[in-house]
Amino acid sequence: MSTTEKLTPKTELEEGGDPEKYRSLVGSLIYLTNSRPDIENSVNIVARYIKNQKPEKEEKGAYKQKDISTAGSSCSICKKQNHLTKDCYFRCKTCKIQNHSEKNCWFKPKQEAKFTETESDQFLFTCKSSKDKNSPYLWFVDSGCSSHMVNKREYFVDLDQNYSSEVILGDGNKVKIKGKGTAAIITPDGDHKLIKGVHFVPTLTQNLLSVGQLLRNGHKVVFNNNICLIYHPTTNTLVGTATLNHSNIFTIELLPQKSVSLSCTQHNKANQLWHNRLGHINISSLHQLKALAEGMPKLTKAEFKGDTCARSKSHRLPFPQTAHRRASQPLELLHIDLWGPAKVPSLGGKRYYMLIVDDYSRYMWIAHLAQKSESFKHFTIFKAQVEKQLGREIKTLRSDRGGEFLSREFNTFCQDNGILRELTAPASPQQNGVVERRNRTIVEMMRAMLIQKSLPKGFWGEATITAVYVLNRAPTKALTNLTPYEALYGEKPSIAHLKVFGCIAYAHRTAGRDDKLEETSIKCIFLGYSDQTKGYRLLDPKSNKLIISRDAIFHEEEEWNWASDFVSSQSSELPVELGTSSNSIPSNNETRELPVELETSPSPIQGNTEFREPEDSESADESSSAHKVRSLQDIYQNDEFALLTTSTPTTFEEAIKKEEWKNAMQEEIAAITKNKTWVLVDRPKNKTIIGLKWIYKLKQNEAGKVVKHKARLVAKGYTQRPGEDYDETYAPVARLTTIRLILVLAAKNGYHVYQLDVKSAFLNGELIEEVYVCQPQGFIAKGKEGKVYRLLKALYGLKQAPRAWHHNIDAFFLEEGFTRSPIEPTLYIKEEEEGKMIVSLYVDDLILTGSNKTQIEKFKEKLKMRYEMTDLGSLKFFLGLQIKQFDGGIFISQEHYTRMLLKKFNMENCNPAVTPMSTTEKLTPKTELEEGGDPEKYRSLVGSLIYLTNSRPDIENSVNIVARYISNPSQAHFAAAKRILRYLQGTKDYGILYQNSQPKSLHGFTDSDWAGDTEDRKSTGGFIFFVGDGPISWSSRKQRTTALSTIETEYMALNNAACEAVWLQRLKTEIEGERGEEKEGVTIHCDNSSAIALSKNPLYHCRTKHIDIKHHHIRELVEKKMIEVKFCPTKQQLADLMTKPLPRERFTELRNKMNVFNGTDLEGM
Repeated sequence: MSTTEKLTPKTELEEGGDPEKYRSLVGSLIYLTNSRPDIENSVNIVARYIKNQKPEKEEKGAYKQKDISTAGSSCSICKKQNHLTKDCYFRCKTCKIQNHSEKNCWFKPKQEAKFTETESDQFLFTCKSSKDKNSPYLWFVDSGCSSHMVNKREYFVDLDQNYSSEVILGDGNKVKIKGKGTAAIITPDGDHKLIKGVHFVPTLTQNLLSVGQLLRNGHKVVFNNNICLIYHPTTNTLVGTATLNHSNIFTIELLPQKSVSLSCTQHNKANQLWHNRLGHINISSLHQLKALAEGMPKLTKAEFKGDTCARSKSHRLPFPQTAHRRASQPLELLHIDLWGPAKVPSLGGKRYYMLIVDDYSRYMWIAHLAQKSESFKHFTIFKAQVEKQLGREIKTLRSDRGGEFLSREFNTFCQDNGILRELTAPASPQQNGVVERRNRTIVEMMRAMLIQKSLPKGFWGEATITAVYVLNRAPTKALTNLTPYEALYGEKPSIAHLKVFGCIAYAHRTAGRDDKLEETSIKCIFLGYSDQTKGYRLLDPKSNKLIISRDAIFHEEEEWNWASDFVSSQSSELPVELGTSSNSIPSNNETRELPVELETSPSPIQGNTEFREPEDSESADESSSAHKVRSLQDIYQNDEFALLTTSTPTTFEEAIKKEEWKNAMQEEIAAITKNKTWVLVDRPKNKTIIGLKWIYKLKQNEAGKVVKHKARLVAKGYTQRPGEDYDETYAPVARLTTIRLILVLAAKNGYHVYQLDVKSAFLNGELIEEVYVCQPQGFIAKGKEGKVYRLLKALYGLKQAPRAWHHNIDAFFLEEGFTRSPIEPTLYIKEEEEGKMIVSLYVDDLILTGSNKTQIEKFKEKLKMRYEMTDLGSLKFFLGLQIKQFDGGIFISQEHYTRMLLKKFNMENCNPAVTPMSTTEKLTPKTELEEGGDPEKYRSLVGSLIYLTNSRPDIENSVNIVARYISNPSQAHFAAAKRILRYLQGTKDYGILYQNSQPKSLHGFTDSDWAGDTEDRKSTGGFIFFVGDGPISWSSRKQRTTALSTIETEYMALNNAACEAVWLQRLKTEIEGERGEEKEGVTIHCDNSSAIALSKNPLYHCRTKHIDIKHHHIRELVEKKMIEVKFCPTKQQLADLMTKPLPRERFTELRNKMNVFNGTDLEGM
């Protein structure tokens, strides 16, 4: 084609040509382009005029210019033209990737160091600066050392001097090993430990801790920034922390226990450390705690020095004490007082605190107030919570004559609730001496903690909370051999987790960071203990964020360096008042609030639950995230009181004090013994001995009432080694879709459904592997403490336990003549002349139904003869579903769970919404300018809603939409999720009705919403399947592929529904057997005729040629007549509810057609 002549549409004055001949010519040329790409553009241009219509005129020079940036350029690598050297494909000969040289290629093989070692020789590859002058008791953590080595005889408590060998140094020289044995050391925390397999090498200049030997012994060694963490091999607790010195060597000071002088020094350090951790309590109380609390090491009677207490606890001589009556039970008499105003507001903007002391136990509660007038509100909150959690009522309240306690509303409230008031004489606050004295102690402790760590005065709020926390666990002269905690709750507190207030702590960053190269921990200030979750409260001054974390490393002797640690650009944001004292921050004297930018709202008040560190890494990992961030102001506004509640025990020590838990443990041991699960043997060599742990759980019925205290003995399976202690672990569980299918078929056929529970099911699984466990806590055989149990059958917690149990019961069902479903391994069917039985298994829960009740009762007896069973009768509650069976059918719902969910998120009194989602507001990802929400709370809410969709198909699409934003939710996403809760508020009694005497045909509906997501323009596909009129399976899911047309998105949704239909049909046919009605394919209704045509005819079209091959599976299913696709008008499309929010009338219409009804309408049936 000419470059100078431009074609334009024919004008009226121009002579025309034969259109038919022109079209024939152009058509032939188009066909020729199949082998001639050189004429593609020319043919495209002439083809524009076959209809004689005028196109847009091309501008002069509009054709594509040649890129002159590389024209004529020569590459110095390949010597070719028209590209630069940096773009040459052959720049790197190793990986053929551009923009780097071969010598810098990551894929280039590295040269490896080669050396030879013998079994008898020990190796040492380490170095240190000649300028280092280290303590003789300092150990180097060395990865190049093959064994632990020390140079001092005093470390050993057991030394075999007949052992001899040599150590090969890095330079090839050898030194003699003079013995091998067990070293007794004292850690920096004052703990006494034994290290086995230590070599005595007197000529070494430094003691060495071998990383390799630690790993061989099962320890976990983690190198994190400038610290090295060493964890216990079985309990996974932190046993040592090494720090990086200026020579880039990790060191830890481990003192020999035999050194008397050093031991005394170490004990003095331990005394001082625990004195600081406990808020600078007096020496006598410090030593009393060993017998009154758990986790306290043995301390010496040595004194310790320091001016912190002298600077913070100077006061006037006390008033003479007068005798007064003592309460005989908790809450019989409470003392209340108000302290303040503080000249400097707390981090949460408060200037007062209200203290309440129980006269009987001396237990204290504290709340921070912005104004005195808030006292009444906080007291009413306190009364409601403490009375409910302790099961007692407040009888008498003693206070001074402060106006905050003499208001009309306060007096009226006490009169209405039967609370007797005791007031001090005018101007005589000393008559309320109990709370006045505790106030003084709290303020002294607060002042001491701030002085010791040079903290600004604005930290007084956090310090008083910590002081109350500690004092509740410390001895008091008012009690004999008891702490306030034990006096109130009847069990010793644990103080092993206590740390020095204000010290430096490194909080572990949560997983999922955007930058994988950033630091894995955050340097923070330790501010106390969280009562809402079992974690520490840590402040990151650089971001003004409070972090609740369980995974923290503490440097208790260090404090925040306000001059160098703080970033200057952010220093003006510190929310404290700074004066001229030595603890002030330079160049900042403003008082500021913490920005409320951290939307993690507090969890529901769980009280001052006893803090215990995780006993193993698996339990910590499976729990909630390692830490959560909360604004201080948010915490102060919501965590009004720290109240203790009696809940499920977390340790054996807690449980053994309660008779019901003691009986539960004895019942568990009896079941294990009766089942012949284990045999007591001598401890084997070279075998992993797995630890055991007690797990406690309260079992509830469908109404949420506690029906059983369950104690489970669990093996710490996370210590098992694959290939040695176990091989296969997989065991199937029933799908909820299967359960719903069984229920709908039972309703259609008039069957009754029963439920059974296997007691200690996993104990029936026989083990193939040789597995040993230690003796359980509290049940150690006397005189045989050194022995262990060899497991003959499985225990809960073992990796292979679920699989072993499933093999056992699977064999039993097959022996009884049942047939296992090949597509649902937990479904068993048995057909005899007397009738049919259907069994579905979910771990240790069985649901059983069939046509002959007598046949079912006989099978129940066989089950009870084989296993220890609990016959729960008619199926009422299964996997969170409430099931009501009546003559007209079966109704399933999650009404109780819905009420708990509304209460959990404080929505039980909200106004109901008529639909779960607005049709006008479109959700989009959060932007940087939008206010964020708490991701953890949002994930909890969305996860709960997802679980609720098991019986509520009417909220499936709404939940699917809000679930797209769990990683970074905004307030708009929270509002959308809460709207779903508002909808549930008005429909909490709704569920699915399966009616009998209805058709049993399987059919479904499928639909899609093309480009419904305004952000990435992807579509949402959905389906719903029915047996008769009862829904059994539904889905709403955002498609992964961006559809270019409605045909494409409908076609992909249709294929997805077809896959589900095939599985459901096979499963239904297996359950019904020869009586199944489905002789033809499953009918799927679709409202897009083009998609239906595409499913039947593989026609080529430019709008469908790019569709992935996996979506064409439906063509094969249609061809085999396994699927029949029928057209239905949009108004009759039930899957419309699965793809988009709908207006009220349309939504209600489709919900009713799905058989989602109000369960209260079924009462009396």
